[in-house]
Amino acid sequence: MGRWWITLRSLVDAGREDNGQEVVEFVLILPVMLVMLFGIIELGRAYDISQSMTALSREGANIAARGTALDTVLDMTMLNGEPIGLSDKGGTIVTELTVQNDVPIVTDQTASPGYRPRSKLGKKGDEVPSLARSGQIDGRVYFVVELFYDHEPITPLANLIGRIVPDTIYDRAIF
Repeated sequence: MGRWWITLRSLVDAGREDNGQEVVEFVLILPVMLVMLFGIIELGRAYDISQSMTALSREGANIAARGTALDTVLDMTMLNGEPIGLSDKGGTIVTELTVQNDVPIVTDQTASPGYRPRSKLGKKGDEVPSLARSGQIDGRVYFVVELFYDHEPITPLANLIGRIVPDTIYDRAIF
């Protein structure tokens, strides 16, 4: 029994010889851990917003393709975008395209009131060469819902995250 006590006591004493080492290691690793934690929070938030925008744009374009008026699609998309703050930090543009001679042309368009970005497709009457040869059938009507969201970092890593996540997150769906 005496031998056991000596072994246990030597282990306890060995731990006391490193006074302060844990504190130094913690101070050295803390900034790295904080950067990783804030990065995970920001990227997770941006990914969540992006996924929500994808669902919203698909839902809106699908509803438009079923014959719903563009103004109604716009209102529904903005209303369903409230959980991510779409009306405060973003906007929606709903576009109707008609394919003529294999070139999509913007035939009608409506946008969120007060939102500044323009459609990446163009304005009413414009041809959309970026969508030409994308499988659209001549004479058909297609609907596009574009969503814009002004991303602002919520952690102190604004400069670092700004290089990874764009200032404006964009998504669109075509039906």
